[in-house]
Amino acid sequence: MRRSVARLRYRRRLPLVEFPAASGVGAEIPLVSIIVATFNRSNVLAITLESVRAQTVTDWEVLVVGDHCTDDTQEVVQSLHDPRIRFVNLPANLGDQSGPNSIGARQARGRYLAWLNHDDLWFPDHLETLLHELQAQDADLAVAGCFRIFGLDEHDGSVSGLVHAPVPARPLQMARGDVFLASCWLMSRQLAGRLGDWRPAGSVRYASSQQYFYRAWSSGARIVLGQQRSVVIVPSIAHEGAYATRRDAEHRIAARLVRAGDRAAFAPLIAAGSELLTSPVLELPVSERRRGPLGRWMIRHRERVFASTARMAVRLGVAPWEYAAMLVGFPRGGLNARLRAERGLAPARSSRAQSSQVNEN
Repeated sequence: MRRSVARLRYRRRLPLVEFPAASGVGAEIPLVSIIVATFNRSNVLAITLESVRAQTVTDWEVLVVGDHCTDDTQEVVQSLHDPRIRFVNLPANLGDQSGPNSIGARQARGRYLAWLNHDDLWFPDHLETLLHELQAQDADLAVAGCFRIFGLDEHDGSVSGLVHAPVPARPLQMARGDVFLASCWLMSRQLAGRLGDWRPAGSVRYASSQQYFYRAWSSGARIVLGQQRSVVIVPSIAHEGAYATRRDAEHRIAARLVRAGDRAAFAPLIAAGSELLTSPVLELPVSERRRGPLGRWMIRHRERVFASTARMAVRLGVAPWEYAAMLVGFPRGGLNARLRAERGLAPARSSRAQSSQVNEN
């Protein structure tokens, strides 16, 4: 049963590209298709792909979609000599992961679909754990827990840094505005087919990944939250200009711990209180545009307004993070523009210039 009046299946016009034909070991229909959108971080991508190759579940394919990469990404993928991993580079840059993710999902062959950001890591039992959650609970989508790391360092065998380990509300409460990062998802191919494509980042106020997750919830999908943290998130905005500087120090340290399955190494670094999620309207920075009296009142009372009206908003088809962004004054594409600037990337073209979209009920 639908949980909101949100539109579900969504289609957009995207470049027509084909992955190299699967051959050898990778030619058979896989259990899991893993979609990796990437842009000019080949050094980090290589570390991420190794975390996939270390999975205890080996029946998978990886579709790496380059958003018009101009570095050595193709050579890095080819150097792995793994027929299960295929790469295609888009003829033009779309400016965010939504286009590459949609293209990858359209050509995925697996019974299940997973998305993996090109700078995140999976513990070896990640796929095994989520497959068990899906099958045991007859669910459509399973979400793993994660560690979000900041400033990871190592000296004389001792690891230091800061780790956040937020825990979503249980049972899932969409109106809270909990964030469910895409690298933590595993879903049935049928659900992905019902949802269609990701919306361009320029057409949403917050993140296209959270808009996609909201549509999954709106569709009535059975969503289960895993009990185990099996993903390491290294936020690209933790260090200014991460794309331009190609920083990968944290990834290299984390990769060693992840490959060994050493969750205990992260436990002492977890910041007190980081398991508690803050209100979306407090976590989002306030837009700097000028406001009238009503706008200034809304900013002062945004937490109370969100708490009292978010449930109604999500039932009426507005994703909670989109609603929170509206309350703090973000225009469509506003947060994406900030993120690109912090990552050292040029401003993205408008979503209208990137592609035209077609909505389907």
